[in-house]
Amino acid sequence: MPTPPDQGFCLHCGTPLEARHHEDRERPTCPACGFIHYLDPKVACGTVSEIDGKFALIQRNIDPRKGFWSFPCGFMEINETTEQAAQLVCFDAASGAEKWHFVAGGEINSAVAIAAVPA
Repeated sequence: MPTPPDQGFCLHCGTPLEARHHEDRERPTCPACGFIHYLDPKVACGTVSEIDGKFALIQRNIDPRKGFWSFPCGFMEINETTEQAAQLVCFDAASGAEKWHFVAGGEINSAVAIAAVPA
């Protein structure tokens, strides 16, 4: 697993990082304090889905904002396209990772539109 030179050591405690499996891939992880160093550009992706004339919402089951209602969304991973990120957040929600409101299931066929909103 490649790690950028500036991420060879834990930013919290200075311990050398190790590759450990988290979620769906190897991630630089501190063996001392357990902090996971995500190699993501902090770009978020969200989806707006309409089913039977209603917007689909999820109830978040992780922080931040656990328990709050939201559109399916999440951070993009490094080397991931916008379309892949959108599909991943919907598939995660549809597979039971989150609680859907108005949605019992569904299928993603293609992206209708992609919008980039400047910060």
